[in-house]
Amino acid sequence: MSRSTVSAALVAATLIAPATQLARAQGTAAVSTVTAMLRIGSRGPDVAAAQRALGIPADGVFGPQTGQAVRSFQAARGLEVDGVIGPVTRGALGSVGAPAGASTAAAPRTSAWRRATTP
Repeated sequence: MSRSTVSAALVAATLIAPATQLARAQGTAAVSTVTAMLRIGSRGPDVAAAQRALGIPADGVFGPQTGQAVRSFQAARGLEVDGVIGPVTRGALGSVGAPAGASTAAAPRTSAWRRATTP
């Protein structure tokens, strides 16, 4: 077994499986945002939630308008500007709307991302 196969299996066993098990225990659907990278061409409810957190019309399609909104958001917060919603950008989106000085972990229910992803 190659090193990359072992690494992929380790990631799946330590990140993806526990998130799915937690979602099942809580009676919710597994949220793909745990590991998903959202970029041009991505579609679905995770994209719509990100669009709502960014304050743009939410159609669930990551197109040029969403890409520009992500790049603007990243630049405004001093993040790497790549137009991709990965873990760092998602964390920053999660802190939008949180009380000043509060960490994302301290105020997850008040964040725009949480509001956008909660049914």
